[in-house]
Amino acid sequence: MKTKLIISAALIFSASFMANASAPKRMLTVYDHLGRKLSMPVKVEEATDTFPFDSQTEFRNYRANEVNRIFDLSKITKPEAEDTDIPFDLEGIFKQATK
Repeated sequence: MKTKLIISAALIFSASFMANASAPKRMLTVYDHLGRKLSMPVKVEEATDTFPFDSQTEFRNYRANEVNRIFDLSKITKPEAEDTDIPFDLEGIFKQATK
């Protein structure tokens, strides 16, 4: 029961700070446990979406490089043994093919 009360009080307390901070051109005031007051001006940040390159093109190039990457496993795998033993007579097959 006390846990629910403490959690809900903490949520209300943090929500009040967020509500104060979200208003533009306002002051955010915080009090510590000794009763001291800290006031900070709130500034609205402007998002800048300008990059010195075309972000969509760079993203496509990066994805294409990742998708088309070639893995060379020859250094960590054994080569397959070449089988020279043929279980049947090739001479007979060649004779049938030439007829």
